[in-house]
Amino acid sequence: MPVPHTHPAAKNRFLLDTNTSELVKLPSSLPALLTSRHPLVSHLLPSVLKEPFRKRASADMRDESLDSFITRRLGPGVAHMLSAMIHGIYAASSKDLSVRSGMGVLWDAEGKWGSVVLGMLGGTKSKVEKADEARDWAELGELGKEREKWSLYGLRGGIGVITNGLNDHIKRRGVDVRSNQTIENIEPTSSGTLITTSTGTIESDHTISAIPPPSLDPLLSSPLPNLSYNPYTSVGVVSLVFQGAPQLYHPDGFGYLIPRSDATANPEGVLGVVFDSTAVPGIDDVGLDGRVTKLTVMMGGPYWSSYGVSKRPEDPQSLVEPALRHLARTLPALAGMKPLVTSPRLHIDAIPTYRPGHGQRLHDLDAAIRNGPWLGKLSLAGNGYGGIGVNDCVWSGEGVARALLDNESVTGLERWRNWK
Repeated sequence: MPVPHTHPAAKNRFLLDTNTSELVKLPSSLPALLTSRHPLVSHLLPSVLKEPFRKRASADMRDESLDSFITRRLGPGVAHMLSAMIHGIYAASSKDLSVRSGMGVLWDAEGKWGSVVLGMLGGTKSKVEKADEARDWAELGELGKEREKWSLYGLRGGIGVITNGLNDHIKRRGVDVRSNQTIENIEPTSSGTLITTSTGTIESDHTISAIPPPSLDPLLSSPLPNLSYNPYTSVGVVSLVFQGAPQLYHPDGFGYLIPRSDATANPEGVLGVVFDSTAVPGIDDVGLDGRVTKLTVMMGGPYWSSYGVSKRPEDPQSLVEPALRHLARTLPALAGMKPLVTSPRLHIDAIPTYRPGHGQRLHDLDAAIRNGPWLGKLSLAGNGYGGIGVNDCVWSGEGVARALLDNESVTGLERWRNWK
C-alpha cells in the first residue's frame, strides 16, 4: 500500500513542543524551511548554512555518538530536534547511539566532503554502489520504477504477513519448521554444528542465527566476543480506536515525535504517536474508512532506562491510562473520549542500541568466527548487527543465503571486514 511523496502523510510530520503541547510541523520544502519560526525548528536554516564551514573531525576519531556528531556539525538545537527521530526509529537516546552504525551516511558525508550538507548534495555512494543499487531495483521490474514515487509503504494486515507468508512458503517446499522448542546449546563439530534443544538434538553442516546476539551468547559452547555488548530497549505500544473521523481529532499527516524531555514535560514517557488512519491511506476496511480514528502511542525506550523518567511496567494494561492522559493533553478533542478499542502491548528488549564502536566490534566478531572453531559453520543475521529495520533484516538474511548457495564461507559480517 504505497504512500506517494505528494500525500499529506509524506509532507505533514510533526514534533511536539512539550512546553506548550503544540504540534510543530517539520519543514518539507525550502520555502517552509525559510519561513519556519517556531523555536524547535527555526534554528535549522542558520545551522545548515554554517555547517560547511565547521572543522571536520580529527583523523584519529573512529566513531562517536549521534548526539555528539550532530552537536559538533549542526549545533545543540538540531541535535535536540533529531533526538525525536531517534526515539521514533530506535526507541533510544541519541547520546547512546553510534553515528557510524546508526546513521552512517552522515559520517560518510563528513569523511568524503568535509561537510554533512555538501555530502548530502554531492552524494556519498561510489559508482559501484550506485550501479549495484540500480541493478537491484531493476530486478523488480515495474515495481522498481513505481517505488520512486513512494515516500513509504504499508502492508494490509501488518508486517506479520511477511513472516506468515514466508512460513507457509517454505513449508510447502518441504522445509522442516520446528516451533515451541527451546535452544539450550550450540557447539561446533568436525562436520558442522550440534544443536541441543528442549526436545532433543539436531545435527547440521551449517547454522544461521537470527536471534538477538545477547540471546545467542550464552548458547555457544565456544564463546564469541561482543555479542552481549549492546543494550536493548523495551517499548510499550498502545493501539486505540475512537469513534469519529480523524479530522475531528488531529491534523492530516503521519503523526508526531517528541524530542528528549524530562519527567515534568513528558511524565508518561511517550516517544511519539502515529496517526494510523491517515498515515497509510486505504489501510482501514472499507466500512470503517472515515468513521473511526486509529492512533498508536509509543512509550518507554530511554524513558524507562537512561532518562530515568519512569520504570518499565510489568502489566501492558497499565500503559493505557497514561497513553490516554497524554492524548487528552496533546489532542484536546480527545479529552473525555472513551476509546472503542484498546490494545496495549509491551515489547521487552525489542530494539538494539548500537553503541559507539559497534563497527569495530563486528570486525572483531567476524575475525573470531573466521579464525576459530566456528569457521564455515556459523553465520549471523538479524537486527543485532547491520540495521534494525525490516529491510535490513531481509537483506542480511538474503546475503547469507545467497553466499551459502554459492558454496562460500560466510559469517554475515563481511562488510565490516575492512572496517577502519
